[in-house]
Amino acid sequence: MSTSNSVGRLTAALKKDRSGLCAFNFADGRQCRTPRRSGHLHLCYFHAQKEAESLAAKQAGKDISTFFSMHQVSACDLSAALGRVFSAVAEGHLKPKAATALAISVRPSTNPSSSPGTKTPTSLSAIPGAEE
Repeated sequence: MSTSNSVGRLTAALKKDRSGLCAFNFADGRQCRTPRRSGHLHLCYFHAQKEAESLAAKQAGKDISTFFSMHQVSACDLSAALGRVFSAVAEGHLKPKAATALAISVRPSTNPSSSPGTKTPTSLSAIPGAEE
């Protein structure tokens, strides 16, 4: 009987030892049980990849927002910002739907030759191919 007690304690100790497992906590309080990625201190491959994508998206947002930090935005600034938007979409850091919304928001200022009766689409569904 003493061997079954020691096996039970050993099993309980191993369950509590999470040093080799991912440290990601889900919203409901559960913890990820996947082994940690060899190159990451705390997360498994999936959660490390998600964290890297999130950080890259935040950085892309900061890069783009620097062009709009002034009261007056030049055509060069707008062009550079749109270049960053397209680059972020190509690299997968920004969703195409969000890029379309950004492009729509700057369209009136970039197309002064449009007639006053021409309507600018107010939603993504009004643009062909914008649905994702």
